[in-house]
Amino acid sequence: ASAPSVTANIDPVCVISPTATSTLAPGSSCIIPVSFSPTSLGPVTATLSITHNGVALPATSAVATIMLSGSGVPALVPQIQITPRNPSSINFGTQIINTTSTPAQTVTVSNVGTAPLNILGASINNSQFSRPTGTAGGNCVVVATPSATTGIAQGASCTINLVFTPNVVSTAPNGTVGVLSITHDAVPAPTPTVPAPTSATALIDLVGTGIAAPAPQILLDPLSLAFGDQIVNETSPARTITVRNIGNANLVLASITITGGNHLRPAGASGGTCAVNTPIAPQQSCTLTLTFNPTTLGDKVGAVVISSNATNGVVTNPGSVSIALTGKGIAKPVAGLLFSARNLNFGEQTLGLTSTQNQTITVNNNGTANLLITRIIGSGDFGFQSDCPIAPDFLIPAARCSINVNFTPVSLGQREGSIVVESNAVFITAEAAPNRVTLIGVGTPVPVPALQLDTTSLRFGSQTVGTQSDAQAVVLTNIGLANLLINGTTLNGDANGNLDFVQSRSVVILQGSGTPPCGSSLAPGASCFYGFSFVPQSEGAKLASFSINTNLATGPTLISLSGTATPRPRPAISITPTALNMGDQIVTTPGATRTIIVANTGDAPLSITAITVSGANAVEFALPPEVIPFSANPSSNPTNARCFSSTSTTAGSVITIIAPRTDCVFFVAFNPTSEGQKSARINILSDATNTASVNGIDLTANATPIPVPRIKLSSTALGFGNSLFIAATQTQTITLSSEGTAPLLVNSILATGDFVQTHNCPTTMLPGTNCRITVSFSPLNLGSRTGELQVRTNATPTTSLVVLSGTSCRWFSLPGSRIVSTLCAP
Repeated sequence: ASAPSVTANIDPVCVISPTATSTLAPGSSCIIPVSFSPTSLGPVTATLSITHNGVALPATSAVATIMLSGSGVPALVPQIQITPRNPSSINFGTQIINTTSTPAQTVTVSNVGTAPLNILGASINNSQFSRPTGTAGGNCVVVATPSATTGIAQGASCTINLVFTPNVVSTAPNGTVGVLSITHDAVPAPTPTVPAPTSATALIDLVGTGIAAPAPQILLDPLSLAFGDQIVNETSPARTITVRNIGNANLVLASITITGGNHLRPAGASGGTCAVNTPIAPQQSCTLTLTFNPTTLGDKVGAVVISSNATNGVVTNPGSVSIALTGKGIAKPVAGLLFSARNLNFGEQTLGLTSTQNQTITVNNNGTANLLITRIIGSGDFGFQSDCPIAPDFLIPAARCSINVNFTPVSLGQREGSIVVESNAVFITAEAAPNRVTLIGVGTPVPVPALQLDTTSLRFGSQTVGTQSDAQAVVLTNIGLANLLINGTTLNGDANGNLDFVQSRSVVILQGSGTPPCGSSLAPGASCFYGFSFVPQSEGAKLASFSINTNLATGPTLISLSGTATPRPRPAISITPTALNMGDQIVTTPGATRTIIVANTGDAPLSITAITVSGANAVEFALPPEVIPFSANPSSNPTNARCFSSTSTTAGSVITIIAPRTDCVFFVAFNPTSEGQKSARINILSDATNTASVNGIDLTANATPIPVPRIKLSSTALGFGNSLFIAATQTQTITLSSEGTAPLLVNSILATGDFVQTHNCPTTMLPGTNCRITVSFSPLNLGSRTGELQVRTNATPTTSLVVLSGTSCRWFSLPGSRIVSTLCAP
């Protein structure tokens, strides 16, 4: 054995030259490094002999012998695993000739060995199968010269993507076949008598069927499901099979049958989307989801058989395809726990002082399942630190962790304790308490410590209420000859119990000095510090004290703390205006927005937590949709972005901050839903000091009716009396008035019978205007004549009528009279 180079951070390396001698002073030690470099496989033993003068006088020397042993194991080698497993095949299914299958089929090359795996070649013996160029062909790289840097790392993998492009219709019973050859350096490890080969080749059969006629074609991905090892009577994670229609006609599944007994398809949506007699469109797919639930130990096989109207599949039964199902039922693994030592003896140790050299217990998981350690319990005068994972973290099989144990006796004489590891381990040993390590040690009398402080009081000066000062420190030094034990500390407030000082472990003035924060003990000659900050909660002079309880006979050590708390800045709110009349607004018509200015007149940021509208008509006054709709006031601070700043709190609320001496604006609109006088109040919630007097805006407004058109005619009937047949026309006039609150639309004016109308009425008449309609009577026949004047508008009713009447007559004289009669007769 040769001694490796060692850099010791505590003890020097022992001199092992035949011509030199290591001399060790009483109480000191040195290191003899030993390494193991086997030249053959199997167990190897040796001895290390140390000649020394450490013997009882009068003898001059003695020899200490240490037995060395080890075992030579084979060199690290790569190991290849190919998915699908070799030997196997990739079935591309049916494919129309001169087209390329999609998606590509993937071969996964994994390195499950212990050294980098190099791919030395990848070739296909049939040009109808190919590997796409670039990234589409996968990320496996073929190297000419294998090395650790070019290979696939341990536990890693790469992929080779393959496509099928048939150039002729397949006539062979099994379709077009090819072979993917992967040459690699994953070869068996060498033995002392058999040299290692340089390479090996994995073969993957490739199968596809070229078709010409349009038809549904079925493609399964994957062609087999390997569920691997599964605990008996437990259900595996679900695995999915994709059933794809790669043809150009609808694919209909006639039946889906699962054989083997240990593989199941869950009911409902958990079993996938494939269904019998449900068409699958060309280039579309459905899924089958399966689980593996072995009931006994050992290898299990099964199959999913799918019958369909596809033209590809089994020759004797076109459209029938199957997926091989495999898995293995295994026993439920159990965790184990084995200690490297069952007893630790710490020898003598000064009372109250912790042993300088820890002793280590190695915890090994010698089971077949993950070891879950729920807790590690130490007892007696022994402490420990551990890198062992605590549940839910775990220790995998064959892994190990360590527990470092120290001894701090609190009483004289022999002290006993233990380390107990509670876990899910199933112990395979028959000895009592296999999860316990026994600890023993002897406590010796304690030397007396002495404490020195660099100051007994800390003065912090003035500090704003609610803020924290820079830290100050008190340095403790143990000027005695024994460990100073710090049994606890107490930070005491003022007479009312108010505590305005806090401890700090980070003190700027001590950075780089090497002085650590105080712990539970202080060795002779060592120093540590206690740091404090002043955090006043109210105004005025503040006092506190810090009590350090130690093992000194003089009792607790006191440090006084003092400071003065000055008032904190406060925000104040101003709202303009405090009352706002929104004026008249037509019902159901959105009104114009009005501006409200909110200013922070205080000397600290103002936080607005909510803006709400209350009152009898709150719903008719609208704020913008934002939670707190502030924006910059363009008249005074157009670029003040702080009006938009908001902070989400843990409760989910939003806070808008307005800086001191800054104002912001938001807007309100009146959108009435009914007529009449309306009122409401905008409430602004903030942290201002004057919220009792300034907290909102009173709103008033008037909702006016919706404008409607109305028509008025000066008469509803016109009588023209007697009129000589075929004589001069008589005329009368009617006034049409618009008396509504909306424009009157005159759609038509029409006279019927022996009456004719003319008018000067426009088609649109504003409220309060009028026009004239002239009606003429020109009878065309004798006798009583009637008609109507019809005026059609957008008023209600839409047609207004004027009744028209008159009589058509002829003049005549009575017999023998020279006077013409005024009577009108037909």
